[in-house]
Amino acid sequence: ACEVWKEIKFVFDTIDRL
Repeated sequence: ACEVWKEIKFVFDTIDRL
């Protein structure tokens, strides 16, 4: 479950950069 949360956080960070 922790791994999934890390992936979601990474996606959010990428969207934030956009």
